[in-house]
Amino acid sequence: SSDLLKKRMQASLFMTNSNTRSAILKAREIIEDLFIEEVSDIDIIAIAMERGAIVKEGTLKGADGRLSILGSRGLITVKTDIRENGKKRFIIAHELGHFELHRKKIPTISCSEIDFCEWRKTKPLEVEANHFAAELLMPENIFEQKIQENYLSKKLLISLANEFQTSLTATSIRFVTLRPDYALICSEDSNIKWFVIKEEF
Repeated sequence: SSDLLKKRMQASLFMTNSNTRSAILKAREIIEDLFIEEVSDIDIIAIAMERGAIVKEGTLKGADGRLSILGSRGLITVKTDIRENGKKRFIIAHELGHFELHRKKIPTISCSEIDFCEWRKTKPLEVEANHFAAELLMPENIFEQKIQENYLSKKLLISLANEFQTSLTATSIRFVTLRPDYALICSEDSNIKWFVIKEEF
């Protein structure tokens, strides 16, 4: 029910720190201002332009995305080599998060692949931008309806990634952050690269 969804959204906000809550609320404010009610309404390039940021592709060294502040405007550059649409959309949303949240603190910021997997306290600005991007691309009130009473499975994650036009990684992280009974761990050669897990653990 809608009341249950509201309670779960409030609970998920309560579990985050104040800066992260502000990032999520800013994304929700944009969603409301633009009357976004369906997944098909989430045109991230159009949203960025409406908010005052131009998006382009370019050659970047050591970064997948970059935000440059030009007066009151922003320039978001996405690395040309990136072909996966879902990953590209998350990078744009992440850099838009920096534009909305941090433009008074930093005139330019470059983000590497690992920054888009930062969900803990190591890099606070990246954590905030990631939560902003997740809420903007996969709004909790819409995403929750898709995962209610569904068990985690590869088939479900692929279906959600296709519907929201997000990467499998971003979709998996979103699922885990909204369903804290699950954890997500990324490992390579028996070493943990990063993980998303309920804060108490």
